[in-house]
Amino acid sequence: MSEPAKRALRRELLSRRRALEDRETRSSRISDIVDGWETWRGAECVAGYASTGAEASVDAALRAALARGQIVLLPRVVGEGDMVFVEVTDLDADLAAGAYGILEPVGTPSARLPQVALVPGVAFTRAGARLGMGGGFYDRWMSRHLEVTRVGVCFEAQVVASLPVEPHDVGMVALVTELELVTCPPPA
Repeated sequence: MSEPAKRALRRELLSRRRALEDRETRSSRISDIVDGWETWRGAECVAGYASTGAEASVDAALRAALARGQIVLLPRVVGEGDMVFVEVTDLDADLAAGAYGILEPVGTPSARLPQVALVPGVAFTRAGARLGMGGGFYDRWMSRHLEVTRVGVCFEAQVVASLPVEPHDVGMVALVTELELVTCPPPA
């Protein structure tokens, strides 16, 4: 798919996400599903993200993980097109506006690797394909850490039948929406 066509697809899907009602309730349900998942609860170290705009928020799942004593990492953009993960202990005090106006952790990058990472996106398929915002930040990080359980996070309205997949795209191991958590099939 050409870049102009991908940009048009992103615009359409982002518009669909912005039009959703009850995003807060839907986000709460996503966090409940994540927090009830044994793989998430059993991980010593997990990664999430600070939602922006109309993205699904996973704050409640991250707060529950912190309350259980799990190590929680959030991403911070560094340099051109890359990101690192930083440990947070307080979602209110440990974040500040960073690249692109998105809240990011202010501490030192962590040497820890999460067992499970929640990954935002513009759209996903149930087969694990992901369409991000186009910067490649998550794909670059995930390609270096394929051992991490990668979980796509989105609203059900963002799940589509198919997406363009490029050689550098990294698929998800699971997908969570406000309706369910599904395991994605291994790549062919």
